[in-house]
Amino acid sequence: MQRRQRVTDGLGLFADIAIARDADAVTSHAGVDFIQPRRGTQAATLLAVYKAYGPLTDKEAGERSGIPSSWKRSADLRRAGLIKPTGELRGTPKAMVCEAVP
Repeated sequence: MQRRQRVTDGLGLFADIAIARDADAVTSHAGVDFIQPRRGTQAATLLAVYKAYGPLTDKEAGERSGIPSSWKRSADLRRAGLIKPTGELRGTPKAMVCEAVP
C-alpha cells in the first residue's frame, strides 16, 4: 500500500508522488507521518538552492541547503519536472548533475 502525502504545504506539488512504495521497508512506511509536513518545504528549499547555485549534484544541493537525505527531495523535484539532468556526471562516485528548469 503506497502512502500518499496529505497536501499540507499549500502547493500540492507532490500530492500524487508516493512517499513510501509497497516494496519499501516497514520503517519507510512508519516515517510517512514524520516527513509529510516537511516534504514541500524541503523541496522548495532545494529548488531555491538549485536556482541560486546553478547545476549541482543531489549531494552538493544537500550540503548547501543543510537538508539531510536531500536526494529524496531532489528525486521529487525531478519527477515534478522542476529540475532536470544536465548530462554531466561529477564526484566520486560519479553523480548526476541537475539544474533548475527555467
